[in-house]
Amino acid sequence: AEVRAAAAPAGVYVGRPASTRQPLVVTAGWAGAEGAVRDVEAGRTTAEGTYLAPWLFTAPLLSPGAGQLIPLRYAPNGPAAVEYLTALGARLPGEPPTASGYEAWRLARGTSGPAPARLYATAVLYVPGSGGSGGHHHEGATSWLPSGMIVPVANLGTA
Repeated sequence: AEVRAAAAPAGVYVGRPASTRQPLVVTAGWAGAEGAVRDVEAGRTTAEGTYLAPWLFTAPLLSPGAGQLIPLRYAPNGPAAVEYLTALGARLPGEPPTASGYEAWRLARGTSGPAPARLYATAVLYVPGSGGSGGHHHEGATSWLPSGMIVPVANLGTA
């Protein structure tokens, strides 16, 4: 409802995925988002980019090949984010980081607050013969996207 209300003044229709190629904006919870991302990866949903809501920033939703893009108000490889990853890995080894976990960690430290949003793209590296990513996460250092990278692609403004 919130997305529809924000999109209406701009003349943007919000509905179920169509059979035509257009951007797919995913604002569901994790379970619904996983289904949407997997449908794009499998070709059941046609999308020109899969735009994930910021709260969906977690490796299981970033790993499938669905052209994920995500707006964030922090640099996932910035000093504070890396400090969070280190703290998470030390306290809960093997637990994937999440946007909500990072925001809670920032709030507890008194470092949260508004910042300009940037759009980030994700890519998982695939080496032929490796068996692909398939949701497999390597042991070791905690990372937003094991075997992958997250890169900024656009500034979205200050609001």
